[in-house]
Amino acid sequence: MTDLEAAAEKAPLTGEIRSLLAWLGEGRKLTQTGRIGLADARYLVEFLSTGDQIDPEIGGRVFKTKSSEELAHQCLAILPIGDLLRRGAANGAGETRSRSGSLF
Repeated sequence: MTDLEAAAEKAPLTGEIRSLLAWLGEGRKLTQTGRIGLADARYLVEFLSTGDQIDPEIGGRVFKTKSSEELAHQCLAILPIGDLLRRGAANGAGETRSRSGSLF
C-alpha cells in the first residue's frame, strides 16, 4: 500500500462514504417520480450536511416539506446518489477500487 493509499484509508471522507454505502445497502425505495422519499431525504440532509431546511419557519409560519424535490441544496446533484439508491451496494455500488485494488 502506498502512502497515498494509506492516507486515503484513514481520511474521514473514506469512512463517510463507507457509512453512506452501508445505509444504501441493497438500495433504497424511490417515489413514483424517481425521487428519494422524504424520510431518506431527511437523513441525507443531516448526513451530508447540505444546509437544506426541512419544515422551514418563515415569518413565524412553518412550511411543511412535502417532497425531496423542495430541498434545493441536497447533494444529489453533486454525488450520483440517485444511481446508488437505484442500484444498491450489492449491485456494484458497494466498493470502488483503484487499479491497484485499494478502495477508491
